[in-house]
Amino acid sequence: MQRTLLVLGAGLGGGAVRLPDRYYQEFVVLILRSNGHYGYRKKPFVDGDESTWEEETDERACACFWQICLKLEDMGMQPCMRCIGTSAGVDSTLSVVVSQTGLRRERFKVSCFVAIAGAYHPQLYDLAGARFRISSTRIIVHHHKEDTLCSWPPVRDTWTRMQYHLGLNVYINELSFSRNPFVGSSFHNVSEYLLTQKAFWNIFESNDNCNFMEHCRKF
Repeated sequence: MQRTLLVLGAGLGGGAVRLPDRYYQEFVVLILRSNGHYGYRKKPFVDGDESTWEEETDERACACFWQICLKLEDMGMQPCMRCIGTSAGVDSTLSVVVSQTGLRRERFKVSCFVAIAGAYHPQLYDLAGARFRISSTRIIVHHHKEDTLCSWPPVRDTWTRMQYHLGLNVYINELSFSRNPFVGSSFHNVSEYLLTQKAFWNIFESNDNCNFMEHCRKF
């Protein structure tokens, strides 16, 4: 069986989602790290400076990603990918989806996209929406409503608007617990909590577009 691609967008600290061991047998795993930038923004990240996470996309980083993807396809990988982005990794994964232009890049289907505690960007989400619509992507959004590092309301409003205006398959999981040993006082580092939930992986592994929302509500 040919493998498909699993793209992991790492946060600012460079850490990516810890996968179940069997995933390394089922997927080609590619991790996107940002090296001091917020995702794939051009400027180096400066805490408190919004311009460094609302800056233009570094197209060179995206081009490098697609060079690797096309080489992997030449080696037999299927042109299909799933993405999981955490924090700044949501930015990098959205960026490579947006840069999916050209005949060979456009062959790649984005079957599933998971966004965990990502920051709002004024253009990136809308640009990615067109690609998601073409791929009939199943989108899963996890975010704590009290997140003090990546404010939830503008992110929530953007995904909701894309869901209804573009007809995208979006499941929004708004977290609201007050205390959890995995999550700090900023309510931002929710990925450690989510990864312990069997339902997280069950939803991610689902291939049923027709019953996607019903399946997600079991979370």
